[in-house]
Amino acid sequence: MASAVSGSVRLVRTQAGRRGYHRSVPCRSISTGSIRDLATADAVHETLDNMPCIIYSDGSRSEGRIVLAGEGKLGLTLGNVNFIRINHQTRLQVGEAEIVIESPFTLRAEGSEYALDPGERGGLGPLLALWPDELTMASTGSDGTLHLTFGKGATIAVPPDPHYEAWQIVGPETALIVCMPGTEGQLAVWT
Repeated sequence: MASAVSGSVRLVRTQAGRRGYHRSVPCRSISTGSIRDLATADAVHETLDNMPCIIYSDGSRSEGRIVLAGEGKLGLTLGNVNFIRINHQTRLQVGEAEIVIESPFTLRAEGSEYALDPGERGGLGPLLALWPDELTMASTGSDGTLHLTFGKGATIAVPPDPHYEAWQIVGPETALIVCMPGTEGQLAVWT
């Protein structure tokens, strides 16, 4: 069964190399707050069939683990929104971390609510008002919904998608957290 994760979790992400990708060294710790671990022991971890994994071009693998999102903060380093990138995703750069939104989300700002979709770039204009601003809180609901709060009062809510990864946080440094498809509140975390 689930057990609480105390303290922090060391996370790893990939770095681009000349001939593909390679695994980087572990980074500083990132607090996971009230996230609960599904794997209660390494033996259980080894037997789970659907463990997330990154396979690099050289064939090496980086296995992650599944955790349940808790009602709490993500331990993300907060700060200024450095820039916003829009392609088939919406990306907010906050310090060394990048928040990637890949599914429809809700933006509440200046008394209005906007239903936005990264796939419909023409409708993302209200999002651009988040620059310049400061991310003051990042948390998840028990269903995996990402909640972001900004200094000028705007909020973003990114609910999980039943079929796709709705959001991910890359960084700071080598951290990677991904909201898994479905509504069970599962997050993939690489260590």
